[in-house]
Amino acid sequence: MPLREEIACAQDDMLAAIYGLTPRLAKSALLELLAERAPDTYQHTLRVARMSTMLARAAGVRADQIPTIRRAALLHDIGKIAVPPRILAHPGRPCADGLLALRLHVTIGQAIVSAIETFATAAMLVGATHEQFDGSGYPHGLRGTEIPLGARIIAVADTYDAMTSLRPYRTPRSHRDANGELARVAGTQLDPDIVRAWTRVTEGSEC
Repeated sequence: MPLREEIACAQDDMLAAIYGLTPRLAKSALLELLAERAPDTYQHTLRVARMSTMLARAAGVRADQIPTIRRAALLHDIGKIAVPPRILAHPGRPCADGLLALRLHVTIGQAIVSAIETFATAAMLVGATHEQFDGSGYPHGLRGTEIPLGARIIAVADTYDAMTSLRPYRTPRSHRDANGELARVAGTQLDPDIVRAWTRVTEGSEC
């Protein structure tokens, strides 16, 4: 089966799994699927949700907006359920097909989350977590404050956790090294104001 067709079938299965469920049950069903099919990614999303919540508070986000950011952080990688396991488990840099599948997980995730009643804002954040501050990200090449604030916050937490977690192709970086890399890409990949807030709130601590 061609890769795009394989991914489309998996997306349809995900939509069928949450059809008719309440928002709370739909979110739980998706997270259970993620925990079953990609346990490392599931643990990653739990950490990113915790760090995004902490960072949103440090960045002065209104209290009533923080639950939506946490929800989006929990679900930001949910589209990876539709990516074939052979691609997710591939060590090192993925091939062209793998790269396409991994990029598609963002729009798939947005489509899945948008199917949940009342999750429209969270879905928009999910779809923007791989945009970059200088406009070089995907899927839409958004730049600066065109990227929703919640997505900019999740991107910092996501990048930090990716660097400090054990991956098949590299060892984790230290907290200090990871923060140094965040500072280096502030203004290009990441929002510099959010990176400064992150540095402030994590100074002297491991996340």
